[in-house]
Amino acid sequence: MFSLATLCIAALAWQSQAAPIQSDLLRRAGEETFVPPPPGRDGPGPTFDATATRAATAAQIRSAASPNICLDVSNFRAGDFRFNLVPVALKACDSNVAGQKFDLITKGAHNNVPDGSRTLIVSSQQFTCVDRRSNINDRSRPGLFACGGRAAGDGETTADQQYFFNRTASLSGGIGFPIVNNAVNNGVGPGNQCLSLNADGFLINTPCAPPFFTPQQTWIVGAGGAAAPPPPPPPVKTTPPVTAVPSVTATNAAPTPPAAGTPEKFVLPVPADGPGPTFDATATRAATGAQIKSAASPNLCFDVSDFRAGDFRFNLVPLALRKCDRSVDGQKFDLITKGQHNNVKDASRTLIVSSQQFTCIDRRGNKNDRNRPGLFACGGRAAGDGETTADQQFFFNPTANLAGGIGFPVTNTAVNNGVGPGNTCLTLSVDGFVSNTPCSPPFFTPEQTWIVSGGSASAPPPAPVSKPPPAVSTPPTPANPTATAPPPASTSAAAGTPEKFVLPVPNDGPGPLFDATATRAATKAQIRSKANPDLCFDVSNFRAGDFRFNLVPLALKKCDKAIDGQKFDLITKGAHNNVADGSRTLIVSSQQFTCIDRRGNKNNRNRPGLFACGGRAAGDGETTADQQFFFNPSASLSGGIGFPVVNTSVNKGVGAGNTCLTLNADGFVSNAPCAPPFFTPEQTWIVG
Repeated sequence: MFSLATLCIAALAWQSQAAPIQSDLLRRAGEETFVPPPPGRDGPGPTFDATATRAATAAQIRSAASPNICLDVSNFRAGDFRFNLVPVALKACDSNVAGQKFDLITKGAHNNVPDGSRTLIVSSQQFTCVDRRSNINDRSRPGLFACGGRAAGDGETTADQQYFFNRTASLSGGIGFPIVNNAVNNGVGPGNQCLSLNADGFLINTPCAPPFFTPQQTWIVGAGGAAAPPPPPPPVKTTPPVTAVPSVTATNAAPTPPAAGTPEKFVLPVPADGPGPTFDATATRAATGAQIKSAASPNLCFDVSDFRAGDFRFNLVPLALRKCDRSVDGQKFDLITKGQHNNVKDASRTLIVSSQQFTCIDRRGNKNDRNRPGLFACGGRAAGDGETTADQQFFFNPTANLAGGIGFPVTNTAVNNGVGPGNTCLTLSVDGFVSNTPCSPPFFTPEQTWIVSGGSASAPPPAPVSKPPPAVSTPPTPANPTATAPPPASTSAAAGTPEKFVLPVPNDGPGPLFDATATRAATKAQIRSKANPDLCFDVSNFRAGDFRFNLVPLALKKCDKAIDGQKFDLITKGAHNNVADGSRTLIVSSQQFTCIDRRGNKNNRNRPGLFACGGRAAGDGETTADQQFFFNPSASLSGGIGFPVVNTSVNKGVGAGNTCLTLNADGFVSNAPCAPPFFTPEQTWIVG
């Protein structure tokens, strides 16, 4: 690693022969205050990661070659409507500029490497990540993009945003940022790419040979340089800076004390595109209007009073832990062991339903961290028209003593029917919100044990005052179909001939394109269920997706060869499938040129739908395992095959523990456990 003195000398030598950075890039005009955009209907948007491990917080990143130049993303209006694709500029260092402050996150919601060997570079102002190819003006150069690599903010981890990181390196002495995605030899030696200073005033990716970096590839994090160093970074907090998050700050703080004053009265929203949340008068309840308090800290209770922390439908409300208060409606819950949204008849699974809001605790329904529990419409569909989802079911012993304390093992991710190690349970977390952590039922730690008390186990309660007036029960008049119209609630085929699909005009990327270079195992083929051969994959309702026609739900409708939305290509090699041996396939709509993605259903992101091939919304992605399915090139397509998901696979897609595309009774395809090469009839699909 270069010493700082050596780097400064090298910098002077380089500057004497390189084209100078334009002086207008170094001037600082009055900086516009950044206000995060409200989350859209298709994702949470960028949020502060309170769970993250940070190697640096709100630190400037300055060039060792030109120490008065810092990374700067202040010109957020240069990005798209979500403030993705903001170019990473190089401007005169100014510690007062919020757009020059970055966090290095070595572990968190969008960085799944636990050993600290890779880092994200996250704007402390905008909560978006430096992505290797997200400059709106030149997509081969770095810029800001939603962490996790999905435009709406609901991605997980992408190597496009990870950089190799040495935890023992001196940040103030200068480090390099080798890109993980296209690395060779685990990021060591020639053939790698690093973030580099460029004379045009914007960051660039150039060849490098870590651990040796040129001055232009060396970055001083947090201090040093010719200019006055920035002040020491503030201590890491669980609350984001007030100037960046005006409305979400309170939900990120550790809210263990009760809210000041009386909580706002909840009024059910008027449903616009579905029934919305409703009281289930048919349900069997093990508890009604009960508090759920922690056995580890009995003065803390489940609390969803901060319903405005959710989306416009009041879905995704974080599940907080606050001081128990029987007068607070947001602390009252029903345990429903059978009902409209719980189809298990033996009471072995329960829903935990807000008695106030009629929505269910979902294992990943926290708007600020989609790996944590929060409220979501019962049944798992945002508009309230879902049936049953394992994301909202918890294993339950009907004979257990609720007042003595029980656990809530999550059904969706269960092993061995929810018994023993390898399971996940609702758990008290020190940050004031419930989390999902490993457990071994029927043995629970105090933090995983919950006392259900204070309610009734008999008749359902009278309708609360927050129940909508009778007029709300009348369905609203359907809107005229437009590109922004909400998806219909019906799972049946639309009456008449499906609307003709026209490819949208791309505005920030190539958009979906026909891949003329691809190798196809099937072309314009129907994919029908072996369990019900008159049902086929159908994506005709493309208007149910977003404005780019991404996130179109994968429906199951009556087979009709005349319908273009039922025609698909199986691509075993191509621009978006880099496996050369034909062992993995994409399932591509022959009509829309987009790919079936394991979690691309706009209404339930745990279920399949169409998304731009390559996994990037604008169509400029390469290959993603979210869209690849294991494939046997010698199998008989007309005899029926399965589609095991590559991303979540174990043992290369063979045996128990895998997930496959599966026929579901609600009229949409789901992901369900499978054990390839053995498939149930509901997991077997006839192609052709």
